[in-house]
Amino acid sequence: MIVAVRLLLAALFVLPAFGTLWAATGGDIAEVCANYPNSSRPNTCRLYVYSMIEFVTSDDAIVNPKGRLCIGKDVPVAEIIALVNEWLAEHRELHSKGAYDATYGALAQKYGCK
Repeated sequence: MIVAVRLLLAALFVLPAFGTLWAATGGDIAEVCANYPNSSRPNTCRLYVYSMIEFVTSDDAIVNPKGRLCIGKDVPVAEIIALVNEWLAEHRELHSKGAYDATYGALAQKYGCK
């Protein structure tokens, strides 16, 4: 079941047909999550971030080819969104990259497994 959900989420982020529903690039994430929690689409932002947490905490190389991160279950989603927003503001070159690639660096700096 978990593998099926992960594959579905991965497909949603990769398939361009879902670009209007799901943040597909770093620029999409920056737009959807800007001024969170007062963003224009806070639920979409949270959904993206929860999905990304599933990706980056997976040890499945197909879902997470860059390596597993250790984000505790007690970390507030607002903290992760703020981290991603700051990262994307500082790295505008990532706005054209895929969502996973655009945000992994931000999460890896703070939540790398020790």
